[in-house]
Amino acid sequence: MVSTLLVQAQATPQESGLRDEKWYLPLGLLSIATYLGSAGFSDVQVLDADHDSLEKITSRILQERPDIVGVNFNVFNTTLLDDVVAVAHDIGSFTVVGGQAATPISDRLLSNQNIDSVVVYDGEEALLELTTRFSRGNRALEGVPNLAYKTSERIILPSRKDLRLPNLADLPEIDRRINGFDFDRYLKAWNRSDIDPDRIATSMYTQKGCAKTCTFCARIDKKLRQRSPEKVYDELKNLGRDGVNYVYVVDDTFAADPQYLGELATLYATRGALPIQLWAFVDARDVDDVSVDLMKRLNVEKVLVGIETGNEELRKKNGKMYSNNSLLRAMGRLGGAGIKVEDSYVLGLAGETDATLHDTFRLAQKLTSVCQTEGTAYNIMTPLIGSPDWNRLMHIPDLKKKYGKGYKFDIAELRNDYFTHFCNFDQGVLS
Repeated sequence: MVSTLLVQAQATPQESGLRDEKWYLPLGLLSIATYLGSAGFSDVQVLDADHDSLEKITSRILQERPDIVGVNFNVFNTTLLDDVVAVAHDIGSFTVVGGQAATPISDRLLSNQNIDSVVVYDGEEALLELTTRFSRGNRALEGVPNLAYKTSERIILPSRKDLRLPNLADLPEIDRRINGFDFDRYLKAWNRSDIDPDRIATSMYTQKGCAKTCTFCARIDKKLRQRSPEKVYDELKNLGRDGVNYVYVVDDTFAADPQYLGELATLYATRGALPIQLWAFVDARDVDDVSVDLMKRLNVEKVLVGIETGNEELRKKNGKMYSNNSLLRAMGRLGGAGIKVEDSYVLGLAGETDATLHDTFRLAQKLTSVCQTEGTAYNIMTPLIGSPDWNRLMHIPDLKKKYGKGYKFDIAELRNDYFTHFCNFDQGVLS
């Protein structure tokens, strides 16, 4: 039996600006593990660096010597990634790196001698094909879907015919306890006693993809893919049986398809409403009377809305074409329905000035007059490889020379270079 160890190398560093929420699940890796298990490959484990120390992860690799070690890539955790693949490669494990951030830089990642391959886009089909071949003694990599790899002579990127995106409706429900995965430690990890000390929270997804064109976003899924509403309902019901009373829906745009939400709401009406509150990402442009009514019927307690800036022209320049007035009307609809709003902003967008920053802070204050805000978030702009904003950097010769190769960057220095070339504001406000 081929053994596989999947590692979420994403211990959240303080300087990243990312949430340090240890109740978030490594959904992508759990989905792959579940998919392999459903195909008969049961020897698959999932470790998570937000809970498991580097020492524990490397000790497990050295002890179990898995045939395949898969590691998710995050731009903020390159050292952790390098440490894990070095140990795995040294004992002869076949190393695979994947994840959202890995897709646009598969060739850069393969410059690391300890990385044998990189999965672009979804990983279920790639890992299943690899595991199937390895189980038969076949180590050939040609034609493995979504797989970039290297030979002794060159790097091989997957051709268009080798790219495969699974139909999400066909994937099995994620097994959150697969092979001893400790789901309970996530259920116990809610640490916001100031909001709801009795919350038992987890995360899940119903859809993948976003057709919006925000310049700072490196999202690789440009089209919406959806699980079946029936499977979503069943999963929520099963989570309720596990004691969960709050679910963070990680979809990029939860309300983008009102027909989809309507089908899910119909299941609530015909099969029974579920006593689980939802928290979801919503684009302000998708908020209208219909979507708000549907979200209310689905027990959505809070939505995260990426407003990005309080300056209309700056917002439009960075890909969000709506006015402050239309935003306030949309947020007022949510407020009228009793749905809380977590308003999120990006400080340091291309074109940012001291004046536009003041516009942002003023809008955030004004928002409280039309809805209940909770957890207002100010995120520091980080240009991500694969985003339009990254392409701005690559049009500057000195920055292309500096950042055009490799995958390990000093994030503070990268941000400073971006702000120096594309913004004009006092960076002291970010500290």
